[in-house]
Amino acid sequence: MPQVDVLIQKNADGQLDEQINLANEFKKVKTRALKAEYKASMKHPTRYPETHMADNDHAPLFVRKLDNITFDHHLPFRLILGAAPEIEEDFSSDDSPFLDASGCAVSQIDASPNMALPAGDPKKFFAGPFTRNPQAKDQKFYKFSVVTAEFLTLDPDIIIDAMS
Repeated sequence: MPQVDVLIQKNADGQLDEQINLANEFKKVKTRALKAEYKASMKHPTRYPETHMADNDHAPLFVRKLDNITFDHHLPFRLILGAAPEIEEDFSSDDSPFLDASGCAVSQIDASPNMALPAGDPKKFFAGPFTRNPQAKDQKFYKFSVVTAEFLTLDPDIIIDAMS
């Protein structure tokens, strides 16, 4: 199974940013067709330029059938998952794009500490690994939010691969 690591870190501006180990691969997923589909699915398409999807340099978290996804940060954090709020919701899909190790849909989880790592290690706290929720493919566009112990937030896109 491919391992997808999402490292949460502060950028030079002091804001949270995600670094995805497969970012270069995932950027290729943001085709014109996908962007058009996203914009057409929006409740208010005029707000499209304000989204991460409009940013060509921002890789979405692209979730495939066999991926294991783990989120890491050096401080405690809460991970919140759900349908992208700017997208028309598909009520036939689950609210969460991920399943935990027990096979349950995850909508919110507090990160666990990795006791083997020293304080300040970039992967000291983690959430996951998660797998793709097969009941999420019809929704396709989700968000994950991270809220840290410093009260910083992050709110990037998740795209579910409906083909796998």
